[in-house]
Amino acid sequence: MSLWIALLVAALGAEQQSARSQFESLKKEFDSAKVVYHDAYRKAKTDEERDAVFKKQPNRQDYMPQFFQIAEAHPDDPAAIDALLWIAAEDMFWSDGEKAMKILAEKHADGPQVAEYASQNSRYGGPFAPYEELLRAVDKHEHERDIQAAIRLTLGLYLKMTKETYDRSQVLVSIGHRGWSNDTDFQNLNRWTENGIDKLSAEVDAILESVIAEYGDVKLKNSFPESAAEIAKQQLFELRNLQIGQLAPNIEATDIAGTAFNLNDSRGKVVVLDFGSHRMCGICVALYPNLRGLVEQYKNQPFELIGINVGDDVGKLRELTQSNEVTWKLISDGKGYQGPITSRWAIDSMPTFYVIDHKGIIRDKGYHGVFEVMATLTDKILAEMKAEQRASQE
Repeated sequence: MSLWIALLVAALGAEQQSARSQFESLKKEFDSAKVVYHDAYRKAKTDEERDAVFKKQPNRQDYMPQFFQIAEAHPDDPAAIDALLWIAAEDMFWSDGEKAMKILAEKHADGPQVAEYASQNSRYGGPFAPYEELLRAVDKHEHERDIQAAIRLTLGLYLKMTKETYDRSQVLVSIGHRGWSNDTDFQNLNRWTENGIDKLSAEVDAILESVIAEYGDVKLKNSFPESAAEIAKQQLFELRNLQIGQLAPNIEATDIAGTAFNLNDSRGKVVVLDFGSHRMCGICVALYPNLRGLVEQYKNQPFELIGINVGDDVGKLRELTQSNEVTWKLISDGKGYQGPITSRWAIDSMPTFYVIDHKGIIRDKGYHGVFEVMATLTDKILAEMKAEQRASQE
């Protein structure tokens, strides 16, 4: 009997090793192909050579069936989870990624590997229903305390991002601009239209409150701030006070010329807030000509552009205004994202724009898609102002 048991254990070990070795071999093959591709592209000297190399780059879609085969042939093997996670990471917003996430949500949501993956992938991208399903499935299981806090916070941030994407879609529709959203985005947004966007806001609020109440002592890896509760507090303030359609909080500061600035005093104007950095943000600097054009376009209109600068030397900012490279008001807000204005407005990337109307209402926010429609939205608000003035005179 002991011989049969030994043979059975050996057979199971060989099968497990086979699944693991298959996964490692396939992953190594793909990684090696990428290294060869990048090395060849680096060595290419002409556009023709680069085009030829580009056409030969490894296609991850060619590897998907083989990773799925490993997962399907060894469903209970840890290598199956690794194979599915590889697919989910490499094909996150496409059909193979969707299929992998559904399997992970249904069969492996209680595992630490899946929980760690899910907690690290929500702070970018757009709404994706299978990822939401995975997050919800993982959140239902118990994990180590730091992972549980990260999952709960990640779910809150993901749903908050979904709401903000929904709000932005309404802005784009109102000005006749579809923007950068694709069919998948609109399918997800239609789903929330049917479910009720107000319910979504209430759920996000409750999730973030639970992070503050239950995980106040948890610090997250590679995060600023480190405290899960502090992140939740910032995001909760943004949810309650800095959404499209809400009254913008006041800003009281002194600009680099020494002049006092009060955002509430700008009522009656269209105000664009530009959170950026000359030193740390190349995109911000690249947009200077466009921003100068915007200031010039509306120089005789009730319009104001305010730069909230992060991590910049005040002397350098003064040089930029004196040379007319920057032609709008600048406010220095400290050395990093922890500045009093930047932190209160929950800024976590640059540039971030806010478009605020003549009544102090936030009409648009973010970066992707905001700058492209800023002039159109400004024209719309200015037209509303004129219509209101005519109506008041009748």
